[in-house]
Amino acid sequence: MFYNNGARVPAHNQHSDGLTVHQAIRASIISNTFIDNTDAQLIAGGCTDCMITSNDIRHTGDPALASHAVFSLHSFF
Repeated sequence: MFYNNGARVPAHNQHSDGLTVHQAIRASIISNTFIDNTDAQLIAGGCTDCMITSNDIRHTGDPALASHAVFSLHSFF
């Protein structure tokens, strides 16, 4: 479970991903729960031949305070 990473208090303005996967060839990201992380819930970059399935991604509070992205695919040059 990746839960409540980052600070939503405006004075702190700290953002954090739930999980960032970088250059993980043939990784399996399966059956995780991502709740209320402040930046992206899940970022996969350079994840060649990865399996990403059956993950539960949700936000439970005020939509104005939701993560910037739920799931992000990136190349991470």
